[in-house]
Amino acid sequence: MYEPRTYRHWINYKDLVSFNIVVKETDLYICASSNLKRKAYRLVLKYRDKLEGYIEQHPAF
Repeated sequence: MYEPRTYRHWINYKDLVSFNIVVKETDLYICASSNLKRKAYRLVLKYRDKLEGYIEQHPAF
C-alpha cells in the first residue's frame, strides 16, 4: 500500500541534485552533490536481484 512520503519535502537540497529511484517495493529519494541517478539505479537492481534470489532460496525469510 502506497504511503505519501511527505517528509521528503523537509530536506533543504538547494545545493544538491535530488532524484527518486523506484523499483518494485524499493522507493528511494536521494540527494547528492552530483547526479548519481544511473549509478544508484544500477545498484538498486543489483541488490534487489541478490535479495530476491535469497528469498527464493529461503522461503521462510
